[in-house]
Amino acid sequence: MSLLSVHYSDYLAIWQSQDTITLWILIAILFVGFILFVLIKIYYLHIKQQYENKLANYNLQRTHELQLQRATIESIENERKRLGADLHDALLSQLTILRLKLQLGAPSSTLDPILEHCIQDGRRISHDLFPPMLENKSIEDLIMDILSPWKKIFHVPIITDIRQVKHFSNEVKLHLIRAVQEICTNISKHANANTIEVHIRLSARYNVLYIADNGIGFTTSDKPGIGMQNIHNRISLIHGKYKVQQRPGTRFIIVF
Repeated sequence: MSLLSVHYSDYLAIWQSQDTITLWILIAILFVGFILFVLIKIYYLHIKQQYENKLANYNLQRTHELQLQRATIESIENERKRLGADLHDALLSQLTILRLKLQLGAPSSTLDPILEHCIQDGRRISHDLFPPMLENKSIEDLIMDILSPWKKIFHVPIITDIRQVKHFSNEVKLHLIRAVQEICTNISKHANANTIEVHIRLSARYNVLYIADNGIGFTTSDKPGIGMQNIHNRISLIHGKYKVQQRPGTRFIIVF
């Protein structure tokens, strides 16, 4: 027992010595410092990752905005070219013929059809620039008005399913009917179709515009044409989504 007491007292004296206590304090400080270093490093890496993610998202958003601006400018220039061609080929040519007939003293019976044609062309160009009664008409009525001239070329069955009456802003109406115009133009140029089928559905949960043709479809590519870019930009500006399906023919499904 005395030997054990001596050993115990020796160990106790060693643990209670100033050098031992100082050593353990240094070890504790180093351990706490290491833990703090690891935590600060983890926090730094986390903040760095967040910053890099925000920077990447900002660059992506900025790139998308620049693409939208570029495509919008191209769309405006194309609209100007189309308007200039319409004025030159349709309206001005008819007015030139009318002036020649007046100079030759042609009877009024031959002038009236030309005047009527000029009035119709002028009305069509005016409607293309800004649809009449945009504020007062519903979206489904505006779409049917836009589709009306295409009925001279295509069979255009229209199905409306209005489960909830909704009032859209002029911006939404304008972009949507411009997208419809662009889709119909693409069908006329490329689809070789004779039917354009249109479904309009408005409900509490979502709004869907479905446009399909019975043509040959088209080949999708990594770089879409100006027409498809215009459609994409119009739908993006109203925070909508769309899908293009090839069946036979082509189907556009727009959710807005």
